[in-house]
Amino acid sequence: MRKIIYYNILFFGLLLLGCGKDDNPEPTAEENPKINSFSPTSGPVGTNIWITGQNFGATPAANVVKIGETTATITSAKATEIFVTVPEGATTGKISVIANGKTNVGGTFTVTKEAEPDCREHFT
Repeated sequence: MRKIIYYNILFFGLLLLGCGKDDNPEPTAEENPKINSFSPTSGPVGTNIWITGQNFGATPAANVVKIGETTATITSAKATEIFVTVPEGATTGKISVIANGKTNVGGTFTVTKEAEPDCREHFT
């Protein structure tokens, strides 16, 4: 009788251990970063862009922001907003945010040339 009780305890103990938490749970949609908007939508190198959304990293180092294939300079970050500066070499392209190993792609940012000063005013 003791052996039957022992085997039942062993069986149910192993059953409980096997039904524990999944070591690799699937990420939920709430964990993925989401770009809600960004402003402005165009500007030259050096333009500051404000990106709003959800599930961004809380520090600049916890995020990567790209304009097309070029990594932008992050000046500040919170879970709901990121401020970046358009870097040298950036070209028109989609804005993407990488946080927690997940990527979300937003709309297109158009990189423009800076307006060149009108030199004619100096010669009149």
